[in-house]
Amino acid sequence: MRHLRQLFVCCALSTLTIPVGCGAEAPDGAEQASDIGSISLALVGTSATGATYRLSYAWFGIHGPTSRLVHGGGDMTAITEVLPVGRYDVYLEPGWILERWTGSGYQHVPAALTSANPTPVFVNEGATSTVMFQFRADGDVVSVGQGTLDILIGVDDTTPLREDNDVACSNGHDDDGDGLADCSDPECQWQPFCAPLYEDNDVACSNGYDDDGDGLADCNDPECQWQPFCAPLYEDNDAACSNGYDDDGDGLADCSDPECQWQPSCAPLYEDNDVACSNGYDDDGDGLADCSDPECQWQPFCATSSLLIEGFEDGDFFAHPPYATSFPPFTGPWLTLIDEGMSMIDMFPVGGPGTGTALEVFSPEVPAARGAGVVLSFDARPVDMSWFRGIRFKIRSGASPVRFELGTLLTAPEGGFCADCQDHHGVDIWVGAEWGTVEVRWGDLVQQGWGTPAPFEPWAVTNLTWRTPAGEPVVIAIDDVEVF
Repeated sequence: MRHLRQLFVCCALSTLTIPVGCGAEAPDGAEQASDIGSISLALVGTSATGATYRLSYAWFGIHGPTSRLVHGGGDMTAITEVLPVGRYDVYLEPGWILERWTGSGYQHVPAALTSANPTPVFVNEGATSTVMFQFRADGDVVSVGQGTLDILIGVDDTTPLREDNDVACSNGHDDDGDGLADCSDPECQWQPFCAPLYEDNDVACSNGYDDDGDGLADCNDPECQWQPFCAPLYEDNDAACSNGYDDDGDGLADCSDPECQWQPSCAPLYEDNDVACSNGYDDDGDGLADCSDPECQWQPFCATSSLLIEGFEDGDFFAHPPYATSFPPFTGPWLTLIDEGMSMIDMFPVGGPGTGTALEVFSPEVPAARGAGVVLSFDARPVDMSWFRGIRFKIRSGASPVRFELGTLLTAPEGGFCADCQDHHGVDIWVGAEWGTVEVRWGDLVQQGWGTPAPFEPWAVTNLTWRTPAGEPVVIAIDDVEVF
């Protein structure tokens, strides 16, 4: 229960004068003493805990048989006003401040007016009438009221009663007096005693009971399906993929299960790093150890001054599917690059600059947008060419210049790093109908500038491209592509 202590501060009518024409003198004209009462406005009060409060900068508008505007401020403790008998509305004007005594002075405290404003009151002949204004500040209930008429301050600074803990929400009483007891009170809905029952934890989903009363117990309840006790078994982690069991019951155990193929214990072995190509073992089980394995030839331990990517001597580039070389990491299809509106480009073997075979692409149609040509796309994974300085190849063309480009994870869509992709790093090559050798160093490569800017990263090469410019015939022949 809230406790209200009110302190009436009385001031003699004769000793108080009110500014702006609001004094304690009798009303003008025909108003006689027998027809009047008075209003005394007390502005200071003490709370139940002993704290003293003061209402400052308070203007009261009094409207009835006569209208007055009275002011209380500064060190004033009370206001007295003589009024004709009758009904009045007393209005606390904006701008008031509630202050609390600190022992050495008054300190402003935040407060909110919680009672009706204006507040009605009737002034009886020669009598004291009462009206109350009420505020809340810092947990205190602060009241100002009318005596003769009195306006007084009362403070309730006890903690308001609540129904928001497990004890109050389970005792069968309406503790906060809002007409709602225990779990019927919205304040109790988040307390453990009133919280709805759920079947959504491992204990509740494994106890054999229908804990939330929905007719479904334990793992039969959809809420339990994501709990560890009820979760479906998977064979997709290193422990499950190396324990010798068919953990998910699909008839496939450990590395035989496709879900395990990406786990370290089941990952295919490669002999494509400096450690594996210098340890004396055939790490990938292909019968070739260390530098004898083609996968090791481009590693620093085994690297030579140059390494052939494609010589076109095996002729399989134009078979179906056309694949480059016979060993990784350079395996991948040779593809024709078709411009907008073009229907076809032929790819076929021709005689190379020596006695071997070369690759040529040709189309009777002339590209109109970005040119057309041929692409070597590495299909296993991006190729690390960072141990080399550049690429060397032989080329001839019926168009000039030919654009040579290297795509990387930073410029190719599959890398996920570019918004405007395919603006690969490259150079323009001025060639003719006769065979010539071209060396392109990594530092020569630049983007054309229309796509997402990116540095050239030789460790993440995804494709090699040769293409003619727009408006030029598509005739390109290449041979002996190698890194150096």
